Amino acid sequence: MRTYLYVVSAACLGASALLMSVPASADVTVKNVVEEATKLSLPEGIIAKDLNAESGIEKAFKGITEDAMSKTGFDNLVGRLVDKDRIKKSTEKSLADLDGNHNKQLTDVIASLDGAWKSKYNTNFSIDYSKVFTPEFLTIKTGEVSDPSLLVGRWPMHAAMLAPEGGRLTAAEAEAAKTKVFGGESKLEKGRQVAIVSMPANHGLPGVTASLLYEHVTGWHFDIPSTITAQMLYDNLVSNLTYIDSHREILPTDVNEGYRTVSQAVTAALYGVDLQKLPARTAGER
Repeated sequence: MRTYLYVVSAACLGASALLMSVPASADVTVKNVVEEATKLSLPEGIIAKDLNAESGIEKAFKGITEDAMSKTGFDNLVGRLVDKDRIKKSTEKSLADLDGNHNKQLTDVIASLDGAWKSKYNTNFSIDYSKVFTPEFLTIKTGEVSDPSLLVGRWPMHAAMLAPEGGRLTAAEAEAAKTKVFGGESKLEKGRQVAIVSMPANHGLPGVTASLLYEHVTGWHFDIPSTITAQMLYDNLVSNLTYIDSHREILPTDVNEGYRTVSQAVTAALYGVDLQKLPARTAGER
């Protein structure tokens, strides 16, 4: 079980040690690693605890990235969200037909990107989570909810530049989390296991912070803003995969770095970050 770093001094030491193992081909700098390891902190209302047994969080990122790159995976992707029931109820359409043409926009961009992927890397899109979701890419902090009322307006965490500000825990939801079985719809009752995970800005993409909750039967799920609907999620995913497909030059030579780039675009889509709207200077950075 990996030991996660909860204080700045420990994070700096861990980052220094980590840099010794970063492959020379990785587009990761000392600044990236140290900044992500030190700036990420759990909000008040959550007590830090090491909870990522058997790399469950890394496996959750593998799952949601591979679902996003599957022509029939959008329904499965929604199933990895805390708000999966709300997302399904947010539209009268089938999750398999959100664009009125059997999700052709998504399947077309997946096919195009998959073809480019096989041409560049000579392999199918299949992630080895132990090689891709390593500590230099994912900074992970885990803990347990101690007081839901302290999380009002602060959970899920603000994800990234261009991410919407709304859709966070309300006072009414926090009260329900205290009084209803399993924390009501927010599922943020005292003792609920949670995580925040940060990806550093890399390959021209902005840094992203994801918020996750643990469910005992099904494991770690992504907690996204309550303002995001099924249609918005679909549109975000189409837009971000299209961005990667139309900017193939940002895909690194190393295949594991390539997986990270796609995963970062998918994670950004969950939180309402449209890569097509990146400022030109940011999109062109490496």
